[in-house]
Amino acid sequence: MLDKLMRQIDDLITRQNEVNSTLPEIKSDKNDQMYKEKKIETSYNFFEGELKNLAKDAKIGKLEEIVSDLENKKLNNDFSDILKQIDESDGVKAKKTGTEISSKLLNTKEKLSDFKKDMLDKQKDELKKDIDSVISDLLLVSREIEILKKFSKDISAGSSHSSDIIKRFSRLNSGFESISEKIFKISKKTFFINKKIIAQIGRINEIFNNISSIFSNRYFSFSYERNNFLMGGINYLTVLLSDASEELSRSDSPSGLEEMLKKMEELAKMQSQLNSQTSSMKSNSGQMGMSQMQEMMNRLAVEQAQLYNALMKMQSSMGQSAQPGQDGSPGQDGSPGCGMEQGGLGGQGQAGQDGQPGNSGSQKNGAFGNSQSGASNNSGLGKRLGNIGDAMKEVEKQLKDKNLDESLISKQNQVLDKLLDAIESVKREKYDNKRESKVGNNKAIDPGKIEIKFDQNLQEMLIRSLKDGYTNKYKIKIKNYFRELEN
Repeated sequence: MLDKLMRQIDDLITRQNEVNSTLPEIKSDKNDQMYKEKKIETSYNFFEGELKNLAKDAKIGKLEEIVSDLENKKLNNDFSDILKQIDESDGVKAKKTGTEISSKLLNTKEKLSDFKKDMLDKQKDELKKDIDSVISDLLLVSREIEILKKFSKDISAGSSHSSDIIKRFSRLNSGFESISEKIFKISKKTFFINKKIIAQIGRINEIFNNISSIFSNRYFSFSYERNNFLMGGINYLTVLLSDASEELSRSDSPSGLEEMLKKMEELAKMQSQLNSQTSSMKSNSGQMGMSQMQEMMNRLAVEQAQLYNALMKMQSSMGQSAQPGQDGSPGQDGSPGCGMEQGGLGGQGQAGQDGQPGNSGSQKNGAFGNSQSGASNNSGLGKRLGNIGDAMKEVEKQLKDKNLDESLISKQNQVLDKLLDAIESVKREKYDNKRESKVGNNKAIDPGKIEIKFDQNLQEMLIRSLKDGYTNKYKIKIKNYFRELEN
């Protein structure tokens, strides 16, 4: 809602400045200037009403102060004055009044910007505290697993300690489930909790289930290596969460949408420049030698490939194209290389062979096969970016094949159009997406609002996730997670 108000006041300032630029000259036909100023006044009244509703719902002192300050500016009197001055052809006074209106609106915009920054900083601090709390809980679980691992190593099936070991491990499993729920809750507020983190939770749950089976049969001596894998998996999850916390600290917003938007806009700018170079080369092809043409097309193909790689990197960094465990995950401080029993959230991968903890950080094959995350690639913006990547690869191939015709220009323009559409989608998501924490309720309908439909994509994600070979217990968790995202 606050971002929507920021857009509205930006539009008001722009439109008022446009009217001001036609003053002090008053046209013989004053109707156009009068009409535009009346429309600005109408938009201002709508903006003021929206701001008051937000302040009333939010009950935040600083926002109420901004409303009070706006009322004291008495802009409605200024709008009455400028309309009267234009009607009376008093261009000098109208220019002065219009400038005052723009100045007052700009001052209110600055106050709203400061409020927004304070609000986002507070949200970031709260999210960081939540993530840090989860990390602390995970470290405690890891420490308890280390103690239990050493204690149970030499315990026989008939030992009097058997029941105690099983109970302690069950409590640890329940504790991790509680931590997982906290992470799922945080993931609804920020993109920095990405698919890679969610996939790691799935892996850990599978190891918990595997060890539970071992303990149920009282094969305690066989649990040592599995507990090593479990500790490594939990420790790696803490590393991923720590990285997410650091990214959050560096971000402009807690949701991460600001960063995605900047990267996409820069990508669109570079694609536009590349398109211009290709179009120019085609126009001047008759004046260029064959070797010069081939050299330039090779260079453009390389540049298009670089844009494709940048798109894929951006997609991956925002968790939209996570491929957990592709060719095996690198072992990190004892994290599991390939000893998982089931494929994780990475798709339909086959189970790998038992591996050893990757203390050295070297990669290991197996575990999750070469399968990709179908869920993330088919979700909303991720699917949109994937389509752009496919179009970029087609352009790159045509440039490499030295096929310079109208179809190449058309394909490049389609890439740019898709990028611009995706940017608009992110902007709408920035203002309307429920993943971003909001203050108050958006009651008014924006005529230019584009609805982003998640239902079908969430359905696809759920179906794919349930095909990944999880136990019934964890399938229920997956269903609950997606159900929460829909609400």
